[in-house]
Amino acid sequence: MKTFCLLFLIALIFYTNVIHTEQTEPEIAMKAFVTMKGIEKIQSIINPILIQEIQNVQIPPVTVKKDGLTLELYNMVITKLQFDQETVTLTAPDEITIAIKQLSTHCDMDWHYTFGLLKDSGTADEEVTEVDITMTLKYFANNSHIALVAESAQCSIGKLDITLHGGASWLYNIIIDILKGPIKDLIASSLSSEFVTEINTLAPSLLDSIPIKIDIDQYTSLHFEMLGQELTSEYIAAFNNAEFYDIANPVECPLPHHDLPSTPKSEDYMAEVYLDEFAINSAFYAYNEEGRIDIIITNGEIPPYIPFQLNTSEFKDYIPNLYEKYPDLLMTIEITPNVLPSISITEANEIDATLILNLNFSVVESDNTTIPVFTFVCDIDADVDAYMDGETICGNLTLNTFTLVDTWTSIGPIDMNLFMPTLDMMVNAFVVPFLNGYLKTGFPIPTIDGVSFENSEVSYGDGYILISTDVDYTPPEYNFY
Repeated sequence: MKTFCLLFLIALIFYTNVIHTEQTEPEIAMKAFVTMKGIEKIQSIINPILIQEIQNVQIPPVTVKKDGLTLELYNMVITKLQFDQETVTLTAPDEITIAIKQLSTHCDMDWHYTFGLLKDSGTADEEVTEVDITMTLKYFANNSHIALVAESAQCSIGKLDITLHGGASWLYNIIIDILKGPIKDLIASSLSSEFVTEINTLAPSLLDSIPIKIDIDQYTSLHFEMLGQELTSEYIAAFNNAEFYDIANPVECPLPHHDLPSTPKSEDYMAEVYLDEFAINSAFYAYNEEGRIDIIITNGEIPPYIPFQLNTSEFKDYIPNLYEKYPDLLMTIEITPNVLPSISITEANEIDATLILNLNFSVVESDNTTIPVFTFVCDIDADVDAYMDGETICGNLTLNTFTLVDTWTSIGPIDMNLFMPTLDMMVNAFVVPFLNGYLKTGFPIPTIDGVSFENSEVSYGDGYILISTDVDYTPPEYNFY
């Protein structure tokens, strides 16, 4: 998920050729992989939460009957739970097996005993040790979200010690030893049920918080609809469309997709994300559908530190006909795309962008009406280098070359050689720093609360960007109930 904000910026900057294809349904534009290193990190994240939630859980009452004797253990509350060994096994196509070894718990409880007319009650302590639990989970897509469901759990108890307090507890402790077998089975069943319940409560609380739609602004939204998932012995993967839509008219972008790699590039990172350059093109397409690509620059929008004003007096040395016909008038520049967008990402050249723009110059009369005077076509070639700054993806634009051609004029011939130094100054002193200011600020990447990225790296392949990252996690205050 994580280059989307930069791609949004790039899409607004560069306008190029695209090939239109028929498309009525979303296609995969992002593949996210969690490696075994990431699985181990997830274990370290989930286990403390799981232990915290299971502690203080009340286990259902346990009643054992034998030879006219009835022993009831109730108000059973887990006050301590810990385990040291856990393994996770992935089995295609969708099964996750979690094996917990050497789990131990301590429970406080009440007890009640009847035998004919005899009865007694009191409190008790329970120590359960050498417990092994094996759980089976299923991985699937559910309403455009990834989902995990614990289907079953098996629990075996190696050692059980129950100490009764109150009444003739010294006598009943002997009875407890006789009934340990049935009590073990009932407690094992309760523990299995609690683990399944807690996982099936915790998993959706975390996974459903991952957004499947982000409103970029009032006009455009970015969608991450699940289009597939994969599970192998080495990784878990999720595939989605990573597509921008016009909020008012959300239609499928007809631009071409690329085939993304089918496996992670490296097991040294916890997660890797492949993002198709289609995501960039879909941002342009959405904004173009909204008619929000055109930009009008007025004199008031030029920063004071730039030694240039949009006034005909600035042009009198190299476009004298303009100044003679419209002396000392303010001007505007309307920037529109000359052709449809084309942005290419390659392993060798990274993000290569060609921007072909119409620069429509007009003069502003005293009554604020505008009169078109000439149009230039500006062909700019630039590179964008993407990088991660914490949980924000940023970029740096480097201008390679640009050319300028006059295509229409109402004031006679224009010597383009005289105008080029002024344009060069405007592009390098205003346009490039302005764009890099936004690219450096970047956009925060949507994440689960508490997640931060570490050791992130951005690289490129033919038609895609690859984000490789580790993660850290600081649990927020969740309420899972």
